[in-house]
Amino acid sequence: MSDNTQRFLQLETDQYSVYSSKALGDLFEGEDVTFTLVRKTNINSEETLQWRASDDADIYEIIKETEGENFDLKSYNDSTNVIYGSYPLSARMSDFNSPLVGDLTFAAGQSEASFTLSTRFDTVSGDYTKTFPISFVSDTNQEFSFEFATQDQQARSITLQPNELTQFALNTPSPIEISANLEAGVNYSILLDTLRTSATIENLELGALANLDLFKIYNSQGEDVTPFLPDNASLITFTPEVNGTYKLLIADEDRLLYELSITEEGFTGTPELAMAQDSTQVATPNVSLYELESTTNDAELDGLTILSTRNANAVQEGSKTIVTLERSENLDSTENFIWHIDAIEDDSQVDRDGYTYDHQFADWSDIDSALSGLLHFEAGETQASFELDIKNDQKLEFNAELINIVFNNINNPDGVLTTSIEIQDNETPALTMEVDDKIRFVGNDQVAVEISVELEAGESYFIDLDFLEGTFNSRPVYSITDNQGKVVAQNIAAASNELAFNVDDSGLYTFTVTNPNGEGLYDFEVYKDYQEEASQHLGQYDLSIADAYDFIIAALTQEQPELIYHQSQAFEISAGMLSAIVGSSVQDIHQFFDGQGFDSSVLS
Repeated sequence: MSDNTQRFLQLETDQYSVYSSKALGDLFEGEDVTFTLVRKTNINSEETLQWRASDDADIYEIIKETEGENFDLKSYNDSTNVIYGSYPLSARMSDFNSPLVGDLTFAAGQSEASFTLSTRFDTVSGDYTKTFPISFVSDTNQEFSFEFATQDQQARSITLQPNELTQFALNTPSPIEISANLEAGVNYSILLDTLRTSATIENLELGALANLDLFKIYNSQGEDVTPFLPDNASLITFTPEVNGTYKLLIADEDRLLYELSITEEGFTGTPELAMAQDSTQVATPNVSLYELESTTNDAELDGLTILSTRNANAVQEGSKTIVTLERSENLDSTENFIWHIDAIEDDSQVDRDGYTYDHQFADWSDIDSALSGLLHFEAGETQASFELDIKNDQKLEFNAELINIVFNNINNPDGVLTTSIEIQDNETPALTMEVDDKIRFVGNDQVAVEISVELEAGESYFIDLDFLEGTFNSRPVYSITDNQGKVVAQNIAAASNELAFNVDDSGLYTFTVTNPNGEGLYDFEVYKDYQEEASQHLGQYDLSIADAYDFIIAALTQEQPELIYHQSQAFEISAGMLSAIVGSSVQDIHQFFDGQGFDSSVLS
């Protein structure tokens, strides 16, 4: 070894060994990891191997050729869409702060060479693992690779001793990490019990380990030592080969409550409960608290009260509130409660400003903090709290969104205590946008939405108001007012159609959108007509809009979007001109290239 730093074997072939400076499972976002390649043969010869990291290495090379070595990786969107609930996720180019491709050059007599990857701390509480491949190609085209991973900084952890059990709730797609000190040669039984789902209070059958999205056991060296998992088996036997701390990673897309125990062979007693070291529990603030209305199906929970630093119907998106569980019974005992957010859709209504609104559907994406956690009461303690952070979604929503918070005593999974919180929108019906931009909003029959945008005299614009979803007959109309307050167009029906609009005077124009019937979700776009500009520009090269259109269609048919991107740069064709060529909005052009992993801003 070249230094005294601990390193972990990740791959071994006849000619090479690969080590990492961190064990698999110990690399957290925002941290660096160094990979060292050790030669076993041909040490007295010169040699160069190329290394590559992540599935976006090819795209990284294409962009580097255009923009140079030091472009900003995080400015590029992921080249593929992540399916919510899939596990594990793949680390993409935007998850790194360092190059994803490079060379390891060995001089004659040199046996080791290293490179370092820097991961990006994204500040998003995702609670998931992201995997990525590390691959090598030698001078002789020998290829070898292995999988590594980054962990979210907010992952929850539980420490178990043999003959203990733990109970936990999984956040999709959040993993639970369970650590246990185990002895070599001892047979351990690992038993998983599914307690109940977030949607029901029924006891379920024992869970099957093989059916989980993720169940892995790693030894202290970070090596995967998971035994064979039989179908439908909730109980397996695991025999460690060496002493040390073993880590179990568990994740599943179904929101369930679980109980897992690790017991030694011959143990006949009842495993003791060990609690998660759960960072969601916070100190109860020394301020006045609001009592929230709650319901329960179990008289044993009648001694519990739910409190909040904010009124239940006064929690705005973009704000935080501390939710407190208060007990008035069993004060001489230790108690533990699991809580989780239940995203719901119901038919309840809310009265506000003289109108009655239906609650909107709220889901887990509306929450920026943990979706579940544990509250621990020591003997004598009356309150335990956690923080609820509501996401500011930048969308105009007139109707309150409703979420449920569900509590249950960890020793009584059938009994639930539930409260509801309304999330109030913090956007205003008066919106401002720029030309060639898109804005999304919710409209209803109570309030008109006003959207203002600066337009230039002598220009032609396309106005597009698209109905996305909502009440079937919720087809809005809109009018256009110039900067003098004069209505220049009105009662324009909008049902996913475009309007060409010529501007006589420069200034701020206001589009007033009204919904005579029902409510809906809409996209509103204003973009220039670049037809004449595109025609004149292409004419310099003896090309027409039809020629450019045919080229684009051919490239898309051959699944070569990079040809369109690079040729647009070479011929200095802007996103606006491309919108005129293909007949779509400028926003659609930007979204297309960003979705393919290219920087669409260079086409502005």
